Amino acid sequence: MTIQGYMAAISAPTLVGLGVAATSRLVGYPALASQGARYLLGAVILFVLFRKRMKPAVRPNLRDVIALVALSGIGLALFSVASVEALTDASVAGVGVIIGCVPIVLAIVGALIDRQRPDRGVIIAAIIVTLGSLLVNDVGHLGEKGLIFAVIAM
Repeated sequence: MTIQGYMAAISAPTLVGLGVAATSRLVGYPALASQGARYLLGAVILFVLFRKRMKPAVRPNLRDVIALVALSGIGLALFSVASVEALTDASVAGVGVIIGCVPIVLAIVGALIDRQRPDRGVIIAAIIVTLGSLLVNDVGHLGEKGLIFAVIAM
């Protein structure tokens, strides 16, 4: 693995964890508007950081547009609304621990999609990452509504 690969592996969980903490500050605001502003700010920051590396714009075809809309609707909007709703009935730590289970889910689901047996090393690594999330976040408080929406966000 390259150094860039290691940096991405290290930064991805950190950014996901920061997302829950940032979302907790937005609970009192309309979910879609607050999350939209948060993602817009993120997009501006990414644009500023990577504008020199950007290639000329490519016009997306209809399939790309449909995929982008679907991913935005499910991946961003549903995650954002579910995170905000979870935090109305749960602590940041509780929601963070549930979302911290993502590596295990991805390791298992990814292998099943490929019709393969999940790799034991990948599963062990995912469990270690999840246990680290549990250790750092503690269990926190999870009400019934908070648990349901945290699982949806995951």
